[in-house]
Amino acid sequence: YGDAGAALDARLPRLALSGLAVGGRPELFRADGKVASLAVTDIAASVRMPPGGTADSRVGVGGVTLTDLAVTGTGPAKGEGGSLRSATVTGIRLLPATSSSPSQLEVADIRLAGLALATSRAPNGDIGLLKLIPPQRTARQGAAAAGLPKVGAFSLTDATLRFTDRAVKPVTSWTVTPLSITARSRDGTLGSPLTLDLSGRLNGATSGAAVARNRVNP
Repeated sequence: YGDAGAALDARLPRLALSGLAVGGRPELFRADGKVASLAVTDIAASVRMPPGGTADSRVGVGGVTLTDLAVTGTGPAKGEGGSLRSATVTGIRLLPATSSSPSQLEVADIRLAGLALATSRAPNGDIGLLKLIPPQRTARQGAAAAGLPKVGAFSLTDATLRFTDRAVKPVTSWTVTPLSITARSRDGTLGSPLTLDLSGRLNGATSGAAVARNRVNP
């Protein structure tokens, strides 16, 4: 603190938790969650306040790792949910909002493994898994819309997706496993177009994996 204003810096090398159980808020997410272990490393926060100015705050996290995540639907979403064996997220930064843009989340790399999802389509066409997210409230007038996260790379490996369609006769079911998805920016720049690769086997096929490639803009 001085003539140049105030500054605050805080760092935490590591935070580790185990045996977590989290109850969902029905207005935000209709599910409860359990996590076997969660570790967060290299947490850093800084705030700069110039004299008579506006505070500039930034938050960064070196990495987040979790194991054995289980999500169980509640209320209208009862019976829905899924599980994830592990997740690793690195290079997380939250940049402050400005007068012309909302706050921006940047993530260098997301790696997921062992995702298992099972859901269905009801006779009226409703997808069961979508019941986990309640209808969104109308945004407050004048509020800045949150920007989409900028992601450098994403991978999903050893996933299983099971889907039952009750909107058709006869009822059909299919399973895709092992499902793998990777997305990576060609030049390594966060927010640049990603090259998407997808592969998986349908209903236990022993040959001929489905493969797709496309470019997406985050």
